[in-house]
Amino acid sequence: MPEEIRGGRQSAAPELTPREIATQARIKELRMRLLDLTNANRLLNYKFSDRSRRQIRLVDERPDALMEHLEDDKRLTFKPLPELTDEPKDEQEETFVVALEQATRSRPAGSPIAARPSHRPVPSTSGQGWRSRAGR
Repeated sequence: MPEEIRGGRQSAAPELTPREIATQARIKELRMRLLDLTNANRLLNYKFSDRSRRQIRLVDERPDALMEHLEDDKRLTFKPLPELTDEPKDEQEETFVVALEQATRSRPAGSPIAARPSHRPVPSTSGQGWRSRAGR
């Protein structure tokens, strides 16, 4: 029989009847069904807008530390991210450019080319697979 420690004393845990066990299992199952894990749940699938003045995107911050600061009424200071360049610095290096040219030349005809960030494939609106962002 499993035992629990309560207030420094050991007490026997109440044993559940098969009906109570079944009830707890059913409640657990129903709770899971109530969770909306689909794309319709705006808390899980939030769309950030670059132009919105009603939201702040926090990057590289621990949620527990942030909540602690908010609960303690501590002052928070926000710094903007640096502007993104069109092409990452490592893609400007000669070793990358040479490797990309070699990969482009050696690929079989019809196979996709290694995509740069501006050429990432996106779902086609016509449902015909994927297309390049460059084709927009």
